[in-house]
Amino acid sequence: NKSLKSAIDEFINTGKWSSKNNWVLKPKYTSKKDLVINLHGSSEVSLDLPRLLITLDFIKQENTDKEQIPLFENELQNEFAHLERTTEELVETNTKLKERSIKLEKENQNKDKFFEILSHDLRSPFNAILGLTQILEEDSEELTPEEVKMMATKVNDLSRLVLSFIEELLDWARLQSGNLDFISQEFDIYDIIDDAVSLQQQNAHKKNIKFEYQITNLPKLNSDKNIVFLIMRNLLSNAVKFTYPNGTVKIDAEIVDGFMKISVCDNGMGIEEENIPKILDTSVTFTTPGTDQEKGTGLGTNLCVEFVKRLGGEMFIKSEINKGSEFTFTIPLEQNHR
Repeated sequence: NKSLKSAIDEFINTGKWSSKNNWVLKPKYTSKKDLVINLHGSSEVSLDLPRLLITLDFIKQENTDKEQIPLFENELQNEFAHLERTTEELVETNTKLKERSIKLEKENQNKDKFFEILSHDLRSPFNAILGLTQILEEDSEELTPEEVKMMATKVNDLSRLVLSFIEELLDWARLQSGNLDFISQEFDIYDIIDDAVSLQQQNAHKKNIKFEYQITNLPKLNSDKNIVFLIMRNLLSNAVKFTYPNGTVKIDAEIVDGFMKISVCDNGMGIEEENIPKILDTSVTFTTPGTDQEKGTGLGTNLCVEFVKRLGGEMFIKSEINKGSEFTFTIPLEQNHR
């Protein structure tokens, strides 16, 4: 269909109004003077096309001085320009409203996820801790030293689990709220890996899992040291969780095309192929029990994927059932925060 402007231009030049023009005409004005005066204030505007509802049939019927036509044409052109500006403003406003709606929807999803973790993942271990400590308090005289030690060990394990949940939850909440600052500095990746391994040694020792890594002659990274440590901490925690007793977790790093490529490889239970996209999708919280039925929130991997993305890198997963998984992420040698 012709635009309203071109249709009116044709009418002014030829005096003919084509029946093919798909514009709604509503007789409202009795003269061209009224039309020109009241056109700007007309509320009869369709915002979806947009189009101006005018009475061209009245203009056509009047014997108006030809000298007045340029005046009317100029006025109409001004109105078209005004409508175009109004349309642009409405489109911009609509876009902002959609963006705000999407943001609010995401915030609601985050809130639901937050309370789900609080009500399920944190509540269960706390209840177990309370139950065990109550037994130790009320029945300690009836328990053997071995039973007391066993319960104390269980309380310690559950406390560490709760601490891990809280750390992940706090990191995730800060990331979602935008309160997590990225600060770049030069550092040696070996130091980060060594610190992250030390943090996981106790959990690994319980399953007799060994870490293997020999990383030398690599340039320093210029990135956020704390964030890279959080990524390594979570990946190593998952590797220990899903590796069978007496297994091995291998860590490697190399430089590829201006990026540092870091891999964490285990010989554990592996991941079903259809579940890999779920793990890499930060809008989905996916978790399964570990080889010793260890529980998790699913936030750890979400955090890794999001952190790597914010640092300007990517994450990849390769896995084979009952043979193990390899989590690989890249980081630019120079800062490139997103």
